[in-house]
Amino acid sequence: MDSLQVGSPYKLVLRKTIEGGIYLESILHKYFHYLHKSGEWFRSDGELKMFINNKCNISLFSIEMYFMENNMEINKNLLKYLRNLNTKRWYL
Repeated sequence: MDSLQVGSPYKLVLRKTIEGGIYLESILHKYFHYLHKSGEWFRSDGELKMFINNKCNISLFSIEMYFMENNMEINKNLLKYLRNLNTKRWYL
């Protein structure tokens, strides 16, 4: 939080944490790309705001459909990671 706070003129508040790693971060960056401002910063509007406030989940199916509809490649490691999350019944 300290390193993120340095880059923000506003007091940051931790709203949500998610278990995951590099693949999950990559997925979320791509899924919410339309709200991207710069670097690690996103506008907290619409679906992202609902996701942060635990009012909606993002399913494996919706992520796969999103990638297909937008002609985005989903590599084998990323797909394996997503399916592993799904079998553990983890919800993003």
